[in-house]
Amino acid sequence: MTGYRLTRFPTRGIFAFVALLWLAFAVVIGLVLTGIAVFGTVTESVWDNAVQVSMWFAFGFTAWMTYKYLPVYVAHGITRREYAARVVGFVGVLAVLMAVLTALGYLAEAGVYALADWPHSLAAERHFRSAAEVPLVLLVQLLNFGAVSAIGALLAAAMYRNHLLGVLLLPVAAVAVGAANVLTGTGAGVFLGKFVQLGPGSLAVGAPVCLALIALVLGGTWWLLRDVAIRPVTT
Repeated sequence: MTGYRLTRFPTRGIFAFVALLWLAFAVVIGLVLTGIAVFGTVTESVWDNAVQVSMWFAFGFTAWMTYKYLPVYVAHGITRREYAARVVGFVGVLAVLMAVLTALGYLAEAGVYALADWPHSLAAERHFRSAAEVPLVLLVQLLNFGAVSAIGALLAAAMYRNHLLGVLLLPVAAVAVGAANVLTGTGAGVFLGKFVQLGPGSLAVGAPVCLALIALVLGGTWWLLRDVAIRPVTT
């Protein structure tokens, strides 16, 4: 099949669906913040900690979509290589969307904190110090969401090709996600810093290394999908 659109994977409206989920997530975070304000003291950004949840959503969502729709697309005339290209396009668009939504979340929360005169403190591992550093926030989140989404796609491709291979790659995927977090100063750097004292490092080094990781992971996804045997669909 020729003339396919790279970003049309796997269904129309999927990114609008993700945006709606993000709105629901933002409401939940707002309720959590309200609870903290009523029953305790607001001392730091709630959104900054909650971003980890959206990161794992991107990982799991990409993995599920990649695994679920492979046989469907092949059955409708899309080659495995074309499907792999669509996975790459999906990872890219999802990363952009999630990065923009996350940056908007930081800005909205910072506005609320400013009105309430609360300290909008972010984790020390972040490469940005305030929500106002929008280009830096976008860059960091784009790299991180791109990496974790790509790793999710790789794990799904491995699992579809061979379940045992997928299971064996689980710890590798976990390490890769942790590495992406440390390189971009998001999430896992907080956890690791308590034990091995990893700092945020330099983004000038972390960004190209993270891009190389994304390229390597997406290359591995294509390699696994390019000639994979399609399993019978069971109901």
